Amino acid sequence: TFEIGVGEEQPRPMGPAAILQGLWRDPQYEDARVFVTAFAGALLFRNLVMEPRYIPSSSMVPTFEIGDQLLLEKVSKRVSPYRRGDVVIFKAPDALVARGYSERDVFIKRVVGTEGDEVQVHDGKLLVNGEATEEPYIAEEPRYEWGPTIVPQGSILVLGDNRNNSYDSHVWGMLSQDKVIGKAFCRYWPLSRAGGIPR
Repeated sequence: TFEIGVGEEQPRPMGPAAILQGLWRDPQYEDARVFVTAFAGALLFRNLVMEPRYIPSSSMVPTFEIGDQLLLEKVSKRVSPYRRGDVVIFKAPDALVARGYSERDVFIKRVVGTEGDEVQVHDGKLLVNGEATEEPYIAEEPRYEWGPTIVPQGSILVLGDNRNNSYDSHVWGMLSQDKVIGKAFCRYWPLSRAGGIPR
C-alpha cells in the first residue's frame, strides 16, 4: 500500500475551475476551444455590434419590401445623436405594450423628429419646425392631419415610409430612445436590391 509520510503534503482534490482549466489546455480539445471561442465572439458581436433582421410587414414600403433582410448596427446610437432620416429598429414602446403587444415585439420606422423638434403632418406634407421636409423615399403623401407637437427630451418621433399604412408615432405617440435596439445599416437581401438605406 502507498503511505504518505509524516510532514508530506497530501494530494488535494481538484476543483471545477482547475479541471476546466486543465481540459482547456489539453491539446486533444483544440477543436472545442476554437468552437467555443468563435461562438462566444459571434454572440458578443451580435449583442454589441451588429445583427441581421428581416422585414415582416409593408409599413416601410417602398424602402423595404416584406422579406427583405438587413443588417442592424448597434454602435452609433451610443456615440452620436439620432438624426432625421435614420431608420431605427426598436422594441415595443409602452403605449403598444399597454394595447396588448409583447415587450419582445420589434418594429422598424424612420426618424422624422428629434428632441426639441416641432413636427406636424398637414396637407400631405411633413413639417419640421415649420418647414416642409423633402421625402423621396415615401410611398405616397400622408392622407391624415397630425400635430403640431414638440418631441420631448429622451424621445424621437418615428413614421413608416408607407405613411398611410403604418402603425407609428402618429397613432401611439413618441418613442423613448431607450427602446431603440439599433439603426438599419444596409440591406443584404435580395441581392438585386442590396445596398445602403435611402435617406
